[in-house]
Amino acid sequence: MILHHPDFLYFFLDFGYYGPTNRKGSAVKDMSDIKTFPCPNCSQIINSSMDACRFCSHPLDLDEVSRAVADQNAVNEAYNAASNVRILAGSMATLYLLSFVPFIWIICWAMHWILFAGVPISLIAWMIRHSRLKTADPSFRDAKRAVLTAFLIWAGFAAFRLLIVATMFFGGAQL
Repeated sequence: MILHHPDFLYFFLDFGYYGPTNRKGSAVKDMSDIKTFPCPNCSQIINSSMDACRFCSHPLDLDEVSRAVADQNAVNEAYNAASNVRILAGSMATLYLLSFVPFIWIICWAMHWILFAGVPISLIAWMIRHSRLKTADPSFRDAKRAVLTAFLIWAGFAAFRLLIVATMFFGGAQL
């Protein structure tokens, strides 16, 4: 009977064996070995297990693939870090507004001030790590836009704080 045959069971359990193969033709056991990157010729996203681009048939050599994968990883890291900074800045604004709600105001106020100090540190860290990256990838343009948005949110709150301090300091004085 076919159901008791061991190969029948392995066919359903061992997907890596019957799945994609790497450049040498052997099976890829771990899908994390396959990385994606844009084709140097047509800029379509392809994976590192290919010998040629499936869109334009451009042949790929191993050095070219490793450089392209490293560049794509740098762009992905820059985008993720910029997205995190933008989320921190948005959270800072949200926590400021929530600090006017009774019973939770003290927690929101404290967290707002922590993020008010943390956002510029994160912005500086992003600029140090990723600002020299040279790429035409649209994700990197989105990352720069997210960093600029985070800076504008933070700068708006900094200007607002300065205005409040100036009003409190000069508000009672007769000019």
